[in-house]
Amino acid sequence: MGWNPSNTTLGTVDERDTFSFTITYTDDITQQSEDVTITANDPDPDVVITDNNIAGQYEDVFDQTIKYRTVQDTFVEVQKWNEIGDDIYGIYHFIQDTATTRTYTFEATAGSASQTYSIVVNNSLDYDKRQIARYINPTGIIVTWINTSGQTVTWVNNSNETITWTT
Repeated sequence: MGWNPSNTTLGTVDERDTFSFTITYTDDITQQSEDVTITANDPDPDVVITDNNIAGQYEDVFDQTIKYRTVQDTFVEVQKWNEIGDDIYGIYHFIQDTATTRTYTFEATAGSASQTYSIVVNNSLDYDKRQIARYINPTGIIVTWINTSGQTVTWVNNSNETITWTT
């Protein structure tokens, strides 16, 4: 029996997606389950290890180049979205981290047996797009239209195209 899962890659998750992985160990000779202790090699405050379970989410794990202007007319450069101050006037430069993934490893031990497991985190372009939109236009670039009347609605968009919509 041994380690479960037998695959040492627990999974691949997108940045900010929640996850939960459980690791168990059964001794091959005695067929008895043993308590598993998990230690993070790269601890993260948003990932919690409880008994034999790893759960949480990875947030802001990739370094970008974000340059912004403050309301005091100073220019600041940071590497993470959560480093932007409250005094932001606007973002004027953004370069996404070129790394497409980051791997976090964990050591699982049960008695004298041990196994290294990993979680692969994908660099999420969607997250960065939402952050840029949030700072460029805090009132919202995306407008949600709800047409519950069942009637045809027509309007002209910014490209001077006529749009017709019926629910």
